[in-house]
Amino acid sequence: MSDEAAARDLGFQVTEALREQLLTRGFVSFELPAELVDAKAAHPLRLIEEFLSDREPGALVIDLARESETKAEDGRVVGDLMAARGLERVAGAGPSDGGMFEIAGYYSQLREIKEAVLREGIALRQLWYFRDIDPAVYASRRAGESPEREPLTDLLLGLFERFYGELTEAQRSAVTGGSNSRFQLYTQGCFIEEHQDGVESALRDRAGEAVKSCVMMCYLNKGWREGFGGEFECALGPDGRDQLKVAPTFGRVAILDFTRFNNPHSVLEVVERGFVRNMIGREFRWPGTEASAAG
Repeated sequence: MSDEAAARDLGFQVTEALREQLLTRGFVSFELPAELVDAKAAHPLRLIEEFLSDREPGALVIDLARESETKAEDGRVVGDLMAARGLERVAGAGPSDGGMFEIAGYYSQLREIKEAVLREGIALRQLWYFRDIDPAVYASRRAGESPEREPLTDLLLGLFERFYGELTEAQRSAVTGGSNSRFQLYTQGCFIEEHQDGVESALRDRAGEAVKSCVMMCYLNKGWREGFGGEFECALGPDGRDQLKVAPTFGRVAILDFTRFNNPHSVLEVVERGFVRNMIGREFRWPGTEASAAG
């Protein structure tokens, strides 16, 4: 498919320059037309509103600082805060070393825990909310049904294909089957410290194992202003000295490539009281044998 035809189909043209940035530096950011995102954002924005109004549950991530001398005691404090509200860890969450908590609950409960943790001055690596979006939203494409069931996450899949090549139905199922979309929320005090979470080796060296290809983020903040905090930072280059800062403005997309790179990145602390930084993100996974064939 030509770039022009793809643009008509997707509503946005992924240029060769954008592809080159992603595949030679491991990161690219660009802005989608506001009217395109407006037309596709109703469902995730409704999910966000349901969470913030306590109509539907979500989760809070609390990650204690690894080297903190008070880590064990801090973990007990978080556990006590959970127990006092009858809350438990997210079902299916992996084993914890005592430092990572993914707490399931309603926003008002989780907010109380977040604010208590900040008041206690507990040393943290990350602090933010999320709610997973049903992976079945992608089934519409595979079943030949209308993709309007979840237009924004379908748009992210379309962007993936423009950057990495068009997929067969089997490949599309493999790419989208390894994980699901989620929205993330950051209120005052929320942040993620600089970290790396990609795959160190190339996918072709992980034949047969599903690994992370990329993470794609689309921001939905119409009210963000400079000074609010919440920017996404990414360190590029072998020494990490080339720091890029991305403002989380409405329609802004950021993509981290993990097929060849593992760039350090972070989310700066939200400092504006009353501001809610929100985004929808998708982690794409691809079995190594198929990824190698697609190049």
